[in-house]
Amino acid sequence: MQEDLQTSLINTQDEICQKFGFKTEMPPQENWPSDDVKFMLAEEVEEIGYQLINRFREDLRTYKIGYVFQQKASSKNGNAVLGKATTQADLQKCLHGYDAIVIIGHDTWLELSEDQKFRLVYHELEHFLVDFEKDKISVIDHVVQEFPSVIKVFGPGCEADVAFIEAYKKFQEDNITLLK
Repeated sequence: MQEDLQTSLINTQDEICQKFGFKTEMPPQENWPSDDVKFMLAEEVEEIGYQLINRFREDLRTYKIGYVFQQKASSKNGNAVLGKATTQADLQKCLHGYDAIVIIGHDTWLELSEDQKFRLVYHELEHFLVDFEKDKISVIDHVVQEFPSVIKVFGPGCEADVAFIEAYKKFQEDNITLLK
């Protein structure tokens, strides 16, 4: 299972969603049913996942991914864990049919803008790697592991760092109005 920590998500004011035509029709689940309920299906997150997979991750289209809210985001080292990505063992797949699950902390979800919600779900989907030979999904860790201060002094240390920098430069070019 891959857990993601909340750092301070940059708010792009829903500009990216507008740019790609992303929108949610599903009303947000604002009230949690009761303290006894720890998890529930997240239809709003599923709707976002569906749009993102169709636009960016066609390799995931044939897999069944479940989307779940956890009542309260867990924490790690004092930081809220916004989301988790996990694959399912054969027994779980037999019982409920899902190949993988995305778990989102409901309490933190309520604080996110539309762009931040799409960013979080896309991030969690990026943890899934498809092995086409085995027809199976696995979970991968983050590609970029370096501290910005190290890159500032020493430059990129591996191809993942270079790819990250190039991706950010492309974002800057494509979204110059957002960055002013």
